[in-house]
Amino acid sequence: NRPFALNFWLNYSKGGVIFSHGSKDNALQLDVTDNKTYIRLANKVLAEAEALPKDAWIFVSISVAYEMDKSYLTLDYAMDAQTKQVFNRVNLGAYEGSGTLNFGGSMVGSIHEVSLWNTARTAEQAFSEKDETKAPYTQGLIGYWKMDEGVGLEAKDLARARHIILPNAHAW
Repeated sequence: NRPFALNFWLNYSKGGVIFSHGSKDNALQLDVTDNKTYIRLANKVLAEAEALPKDAWIFVSISVAYEMDKSYLTLDYAMDAQTKQVFNRVNLGAYEGSGTLNFGGSMVGSIHEVSLWNTARTAEQAFSEKDETKAPYTQGLIGYWKMDEGVGLEAKDLARARHIILPNAHAW
């Protein structure tokens, strides 16, 4: 059980799965469905809130921290000069925090500048760097996909060369 943070830019026009992480039996998922934002673990709804803003670029900050064999998720976003906390310390229970990281699903939209960190981070830390290109050797950065290639079937990981294989060339 290791803390982590995930930050990315998002602009979607149709809801669906935004990201999932973990194994089949213990997958953490963020999705927007029926005008609500959901946090699910192993397909069980742990929390719901109003939908993330649609048809606009927002910067999303997700942080998972561990305390005494329990994990807690916090989700914030920034849009223009405004910030909003969507979830504050949602108890994920015994979430394992390991496994495959996936983006998209049934969501229609765009994601870019995805950064994965090996520690929980505050929204303030993430927001202060949201407009900066990360250096591959940035301390704590364990995954960085700019997702700006525009062609091909691969999104390159500039931090550790763990490239993402896209479902098809039309994913751009």
